[in-house]
Amino acid sequence: MNTQRVMAVILIVGIVLFLAFSMRHDRPNTASEHQSTPLRMPGQIDEQAPHDAQDTITESTARLSDTVVDELIVACDATSDTAQSEQDFDQLGNVMLQQAAELSGALSQRTDADALLTAAILASDEQTKLDLLLQAIETGTQEPIVLWHAMTRCLRSNDARCSTAALEERLLAVDGQNSESWMHIAAGRFSRGQTDDALHAVRQAAAAPESHDFFVDTVRLVLNALSASDIRAQHHMSAAIGFAAAGVPSYLPITQMCRDQGQLQDEWAYACAAYAQTSAKQNKTQLSVMISLAIAQSAYETLGDLRLAERTEAQRFDTRTRFRNTMPLSFGTPQRGFTSNATIDLDGALYSSQTLSAAFLDAIEQHGELHAREQFYERVAHHVDRDNRLRCHRWTAAK
Repeated sequence: MNTQRVMAVILIVGIVLFLAFSMRHDRPNTASEHQSTPLRMPGQIDEQAPHDAQDTITESTARLSDTVVDELIVACDATSDTAQSEQDFDQLGNVMLQQAAELSGALSQRTDADALLTAAILASDEQTKLDLLLQAIETGTQEPIVLWHAMTRCLRSNDARCSTAALEERLLAVDGQNSESWMHIAAGRFSRGQTDDALHAVRQAAAAPESHDFFVDTVRLVLNALSASDIRAQHHMSAAIGFAAAGVPSYLPITQMCRDQGQLQDEWAYACAAYAQTSAKQNKTQLSVMISLAIAQSAYETLGDLRLAERTEAQRFDTRTRFRNTMPLSFGTPQRGFTSNATIDLDGALYSSQTLSAAFLDAIEQHGELHAREQFYERVAHHVDRDNRLRCHRWTAAK
């Protein structure tokens, strides 16, 4: 198995495990006796991508196909004669981490907030990450992505230098239309004992016109830094996703807050369900959508609306299954109609082609990660299945 594929699998497994951990919450043993006012099923209107959105994705990848295929062939040629052992992979991983640490050190000498943020993301230890983020906000930046990373890290830190309440206000001044910012602020206020202010923030999250978790923005930020590094280009995308995933803030305080307060007061359950509707409908990344559906299901169960709870659970299962079917792991099944009888290694292909990975990030922002993966899988599979020069991007049981 080549290094590129191993890296893809390990990163995907890590993200899936993080997803499972982040969504873990104890369901109430019994539903409340009263009946709730029916709420819209979270994310239901986005269950199927609009026809024009699907066409846009397909046409985009079709236009790129000639360039992409050439890049995929080059990647396969480069790895066809190299057998990668576990020791080889460990050595490569250590080298990449060392190179990332060196790049972080170089960026930390700069004074602009974006460079300091990138240095923090690439840093190897938590204290250095926090130090660099605090330096970044001291520049007076109004960049939402910088304030987001600083605030969410300060929320899980006891460092006396973190003025979390002030950071919250700075973030809201530039990102007050974002439900995710409001929800993390709600968890922060709740942890400080400001229960009424926390409920107000949850309601603001529910009313916000957009949901944005800054994941794709973070990937692009790291990609830009890696382009000037010694890390090989074919590893840029996998490394960027890995570093960005490591910086995703925990949603566990949010799920616990909604679960515990929802069991005490109906208004909390209603507010959390309304936020989950907004987030599941508008968020683009799979992680955020799945967490939102988990919060919604818990709220419906607490309110005694078992019909919506069951529908949401079914939607979670369907969404998770569709996502897994685009991943090159054993729970993916060979796609019918493919002559190679193999699951296509979409992530390996994305990491091999800079053209394809750039288009994929655009598609996530425009149409959501699930629909982007399904459409790109179909387009990549069309070429990989029929062209033996691309066989390194097939994932068979033998591998």
